[in-house]
Amino acid sequence: MGLVAVLLVLCGTWTHKGTVSSVDGKKGAPIRAAQYPTLLDKYRSRPPWNVAGVDYAVGYAAGTVLKDPMTAALPAGVKRDSAHHVFLITGNNVVLSGWNFSLEGGWQVLATNANNPIIENNYFKIGANGLQPINLLGVPNGYTGQGATIVNNVIDGNNVDIGGLGLIATSRGGTFVIQYNLIENAGSDLIDAGADTLASGVATTYDVRYNVLKDAGQQTSGHPDWFQTFANNHYNNITINYNTVVQTSYPAGGGSQGFTLDGNANAPLATFDGGSVSNNTIIVTSTPVGATGYAFRFSTDLINGKFTVANNYIDPTGLSNGGINYDIRQSIAGGPYHGTIESFGDVNMVKGTVITPNGFENNTTAVLNVSANPATGTELPGNTVTLTLNFSAPVNVTGTPTLALNDGGTAVYTGGSGTKALTFRYTVATSDSEVSNLAITQVNLPAGATIKDVRGRAANLTNALATLRCAN
Repeated sequence: MGLVAVLLVLCGTWTHKGTVSSVDGKKGAPIRAAQYPTLLDKYRSRPPWNVAGVDYAVGYAAGTVLKDPMTAALPAGVKRDSAHHVFLITGNNVVLSGWNFSLEGGWQVLATNANNPIIENNYFKIGANGLQPINLLGVPNGYTGQGATIVNNVIDGNNVDIGGLGLIATSRGGTFVIQYNLIENAGSDLIDAGADTLASGVATTYDVRYNVLKDAGQQTSGHPDWFQTFANNHYNNITINYNTVVQTSYPAGGGSQGFTLDGNANAPLATFDGGSVSNNTIIVTSTPVGATGYAFRFSTDLINGKFTVANNYIDPTGLSNGGINYDIRQSIAGGPYHGTIESFGDVNMVKGTVITPNGFENNTTAVLNVSANPATGTELPGNTVTLTLNFSAPVNVTGTPTLALNDGGTAVYTGGSGTKALTFRYTVATSDSEVSNLAITQVNLPAGATIKDVRGRAANLTNALATLRCAN
């Protein structure tokens, strides 16, 4: 029998559940021609709602007169730094509307101690000055500012490298509304979403809807995301609904990630109460395949409540893992799976079919893949093969589970309880059939045998049913 690395087989069928909301954003859209009216024409299936950038426009309305930031009169609560091309918002609830921040090599809008600035109907484009368009600082940076509304803007990163920074960065707590913007051509991230410090107790919520997010990661020096949480903060609610994401290109060696709600090396202690990433239209056609790592990423051990990932319409052509759209992981902080990620109704627009969930994004720890040792070779009677089930989080084992194999043999559990890797030993018997591709056909749990996550729930074993294909 020849053994090689496993090709994962997703088993079973799944049907759509739930309904699609009619609150799709068209009613509040600016009056102008939609930017990408033919974007969905080629697909077998498209969203049943009005899609941002396709069925209605985003950005500022047609006919908006944009002011020169170097010369026009300023609203109260704004200071102009002409030498550094910065608008510093100093007052609370200041409305900054109708400015052409692409002029004179590009400008930055900065807020530190000002609360709830309203940044609307503006045009940003990074130029020779290399300035991050919107930078809102707060308690994590030693300031006091909270919240913001960012609506009806066009924000063009112009494919410029600004040191891995997002086109919008909000390092503060409070309430954020980010809607009806065209945010495109970022060297790195499109939106970097911070929160307040854990100690401050300030609630932080994000309402990100009706935007067009196009082409992150246009410089290879960045670590790009469409939307990324960061810093050691607490997020009360994050809603990312009814947006349109288009990822069509990268430079050589480039790539990006998707909606990234997790901890990382800089922020291992971020926590999330819950929210939604639903009813988005996501088109990933960039090459090489896999340069876009995933559409959604969550850290299971940092979620306290429930996230809903539902009814997203996706062209997964350029996604890694063959179009599997979820990356559910433990954060660098480690720890148990506290919360729930409920996923249903996502649609592959190319095929016109509902996307079968991985299994491990729906509430339970699950098998990710299977590995074998030895990985190749012909095994004779008396030889042993170790099969390892790799899980998304640690699992606890009681009793002696076994794996039924397609040659009539059985692999018996040998260890790994309390870790993310369970090992099973298979000894080839003379009675076993000769097969070209060894496969696991069933996970058996005899009386008293269990495989459970740290919360005592049965682990999802669907992806253990894997074929180990011959190298020939």
